[in-house]
Parts: sequence; structure tokens; C-alpha cells
Amino acid sequence: GDDREKRRHKRKRKHRDAKFEGERIPHLVKHQPQSNTATPEDQQQQQDQQTNVRDKEHDDYVLRELFKKSGIQGAMKHDKIMDSGRPDYVIVEAEAERVAREAAAALRRS
Repeated sequence: GDDREKRRHKRKRKHRDAKFEGERIPHLVKHQPQSNTATPEDQQQQQDQQTNVRDKEHDDYVLRELFKKSGIQGAMKHDKIMDSGRPDYVIVEAEAERVAREAAAALRRS
């Protein structure tokens, strides 16, 4: 019993070191320095970008879960669905043909 407890406490742990200027420094934690030169407008813009990224990630998560539950395996990217600036060419052509047929039929009737 006592031997097992001693062995459990003697396990090696990962070293928490970081390199600084090419030398490994014990117990040094890496971090990125913050620049204090950012203007409030820059900070607001950065915050807006972070919010947009979070919103997109949330939207993607919701769609992924919906598709998973409905049995659809391959889901399209959300940004392609939402930000599609131009409609599908085939759909536009079909709608144009339908409108043209209706217009021709209306001309024949009149």
C-alpha cells in the first residue's frame, strides 16, 4: 500500500518552461505583449471583428447540429449560404423562362 502511494507522488510532471532569447527559462509562461498604442477606434474595430467571428462560429455550430440531427452528412459552409451575392444561375434562368412564357401567353390572349 505505502509503496504505491510513494510511486504515485514521484511521477514526473511536464516542465513548464518557455524559451526567451534562445534560452529555456524555468517556470516562464508565454504571453503576447499588448500594445498600448491602439486608438479607441482600433480597439472597437478589433472588438467588432471578434464579435463577428464569434457570431459566425455560433451560426456554424447551430447549422452543424441541425444537419447532424436531420441526417445530412455533408453540410455546406454557412458563409457560402448566407453571403451568396449572386443567386444560382440555373434558378435564375428557370425563373426567367417561366416569366417569359407567361408574358408570351398573356400577349397571345390579348
